[in-house]
Amino acid sequence: PIRRYADVLVHRLLYATLQTNNGSKRSINGALTRQRSKFCRDAHHCNEKRMAAKAAQERGDRIYLSLYLKHHPINSTLGVVLSVKDKGFNVFVPELGMTSMVFLDDHLDRLTYTLLDSTSSRSMDDMKRIRLVPLKSTKEEGEIEENNDWSTELIIEVFQKVCVSCVCKPT
Repeated sequence: PIRRYADVLVHRLLYATLQTNNGSKRSINGALTRQRSKFCRDAHHCNEKRMAAKAAQERGDRIYLSLYLKHHPINSTLGVVLSVKDKGFNVFVPELGMTSMVFLDDHLDRLTYTLLDSTSSRSMDDMKRIRLVPLKSTKEEGEIEENNDWSTELIIEVFQKVCVSCVCKPT
């Protein structure tokens, strides 16, 4: 059975196309032309509703994930860098099945970063690389304490495997 209105519209168009009025295609084209604006308006409305439903689904998924990570933070899991931008990179987390942008300016209390030049024939986003250097903080009496889970610089590039933590950011 046809349940979606968009499917009903398509079936009506197919039916009108297949119908012949004494074998004359002109009458079919004329009927379709007269109803074209109505079909276009209805198709546009269906597309708007489909996009709104998709956006609502994505927002619901984001809320669910945020609540899950609030109660079950992930301290360390595999991530794969998908793209590198000037001030961050996109990382895919297979455990969660999601991609997220890591904005490096949000982590300046823990690291410094430098955009590196690359001499490659690949596309511009594939060529970008970022050098991450952890910051060190000082303990009492001048002892140095590592502020991060890594102690040397790290080069971020496309398809780099990285260790990431996933938490719900407080608002």
